[in-house]
Amino acid sequence: MSVVITYPSAYPMLPPRVYPTEPQPAILEVSDTVWHVSPGGSLCLFQSDGMWDPSASIGDIVLKSAGWRIEYELMHRGAIARMTERGIVTDTHLDYLVVEQAKQAAEE
Repeated sequence: MSVVITYPSAYPMLPPRVYPTEPQPAILEVSDTVWHVSPGGSLCLFQSDGMWDPSASIGDIVLKSAGWRIEYELMHRGAIARMTERGIVTDTHLDYLVVEQAKQAAEE
């Protein structure tokens, strides 16, 4: 996954924005909230700005972005109908699907 990360002038009080460049979500995906992409193309990594912890590191953002990428692939493969609310990094209920889909991808 390739991304561009931008920092607002109010950083660290506001979170950085992450824009995926590879893969880049399709227009239809940007317009549907189940993909967790804002209309401007940045990833929705938090349910609200209030969920952002100003003491979080860029590593936390990278992990959440990588989790978004995994869920994006699971959606494209039809393994899930919508992305998790808090992100796959902290929500372990889809771990079995990641293993299952990785095995399937290796066989393809």
